[in-house]
Amino acid sequence: MVLPFGCAIQDHDGKQTKSNSTFQMTLSNTNFQSYRLDRYAGNYGDVEGVTLSYKRTGAENYDNASMVRQEELWIAEITGIQFGAKYDFKAIAWKLEQNGNQLVLFSGEQTALPVDHRNNSLTIMMIPVDLSPENKIILPAISKVTKPSTYEINENINISYELLVASNDVVKFELTAEDDNMILDRISGSTSDLNGAQILGKTLYKIDSSIQIGYKAPTELVIRITVKNSLNYTYQLSFTIPLANSDLSKPDQISSSEHHSCALRENKTVQCWGRNQVGQLGDNTTKRRLLPVTVTGISNAIAISTGDRHNCALLEDKSVKCWGRNLDGEIGDGTNENPRKIPADVYGVSNAVAVDTGNRHSCALLDNQSIVCWGRNDNGQLGDGTTNSSYVPVVVSGISTAIKIGLGSYHTCAVLDNKSVQCWGRNNYGQLGNGEATSAQDNTSIPVTLVKTQDVKDVDAKGISTCAVLNNKSISCWGRNEYGQLGNGITGGSNSVPVIVSGISNATEITNGYRHACAVLDNKSAQCWGRNNQGQLGDGTLVDRNIPVAVTGVKNVVEIAPGYRHTCALLDNDTVQCWGQNNQGQLGDGTTNSRTTPAEVQF
Repeated sequence: MVLPFGCAIQDHDGKQTKSNSTFQMTLSNTNFQSYRLDRYAGNYGDVEGVTLSYKRTGAENYDNASMVRQEELWIAEITGIQFGAKYDFKAIAWKLEQNGNQLVLFSGEQTALPVDHRNNSLTIMMIPVDLSPENKIILPAISKVTKPSTYEINENINISYELLVASNDVVKFELTAEDDNMILDRISGSTSDLNGAQILGKTLYKIDSSIQIGYKAPTELVIRITVKNSLNYTYQLSFTIPLANSDLSKPDQISSSEHHSCALRENKTVQCWGRNQVGQLGDNTTKRRLLPVTVTGISNAIAISTGDRHNCALLEDKSVKCWGRNLDGEIGDGTNENPRKIPADVYGVSNAVAVDTGNRHSCALLDNQSIVCWGRNDNGQLGDGTTNSSYVPVVVSGISTAIKIGLGSYHTCAVLDNKSVQCWGRNNYGQLGNGEATSAQDNTSIPVTLVKTQDVKDVDAKGISTCAVLNNKSISCWGRNEYGQLGNGITGGSNSVPVIVSGISNATEITNGYRHACAVLDNKSAQCWGRNNQGQLGDGTLVDRNIPVAVTGVKNVVEIAPGYRHTCALLDNDTVQCWGQNNQGQLGDGTTNSRTTPAEVQF
């Protein structure tokens, strides 16, 4: 490889003078066994007294350079360098810097342009390059972006960027908005080639652009730059700018569901992450998010609940907003407009004190201790004595003393002020807990009283089983038990009457997932039981458990939230840890890697 550059220095009259400078070359990320550095004398006369030193940070062995005179060139050959990762010779570029300022990029097969070297330091760095489909465009894996660290809603911000792109013809660039909340203005830019410099036989172009952008939504600002040539081959570069102060508010409550999770922040905003195909993340898109994004239009929430593919938030004025899937009216706004990508007001609810969500229905506990429900009702889960779905809230029959509510997939339960429990809806696995035979014929559209277990403090249903924490801090569960999710040491079958969960006598919270359950104990540890095929129990294994096991690696748990095949926990250090399935980013750690032990959500 030949890397020529000019080395003469001009005086103030423009005449050439001899250079007696010392030149230093720093080699980075290099595993090639030889270099040859060619120094032009050109028409500047002989270059006398030139010395060359070189180094590589972290290098343990290298040979000395040898200097040879070849016509009008000074050539330094450096051999024996054997360190660093190996790269495909066809997929590297070289970055040449002069005293820290980038001068030109070039490939291993091409001759670099002459550079007017008036200072005494060069750095040559080998870097990988990213190739577009069919290698029609090559974007070196470096770019220069000048942008603010955060932005304010409705504030105009200035962004400039510089890209170096190799293409087989003239390149154009585009900038696209991720959603309708982005306002683009004063887009300017230029494309210029670098006097014939090439990478892998393709002309190297420099793209400079500046943009003024405004954003009117409380979520991260996503910028996507598309480089395109005349044959429509493209390369995209994207980066994000977070909302200012978005990381200053601590998580205050969490909730998990099918393939997504949400957190209520102390500043009363809501953030969600994971699957988003029907807008359940509430960020006005249907794009999966591996990291939390802020739900649009909510700034005064005091409680949240995640359903199968929709969510609801209780606001401080006692109204309720919901968003996500709405095929059966589960949003409660009087329509079945689907999807709802931003929150909508639940019709007629102005005095709610709690809200919960099921598979395709939702309910609110009102301040007069009655309950209203809306959405799908094919199993009587709305509790109004019918099986007619409703796009607006309907009153649950016969309940006027409720203090807690808990929704399952297709059934609903409530704790009354006399510490008894009533349930209604689907009962094919005994999930109503009334001791009746388990079949579809035993579904009920009006509340029935739970048998055997009294003195109930709280109830949670979520999937197709139900659990309650009692005032003596033990837990009882009923319903389906195919993975041991009732926690009584038995796997299989179902129970239409409550059974006691083994080994727990100090529970402060019980939360059901879809096929597993978890409890927080009074020592702030957490235990889970049931299905574990994705590591959702958090014990470091994939083994189903029919009795509780301790969650590995979490302590000082404030709240726990099992979902479909994952679980999250809020800790007293204001972090959220999640584990289990992560195919949709529901763990919130920025990856799609499933985990059998907890990983921290990256707010």
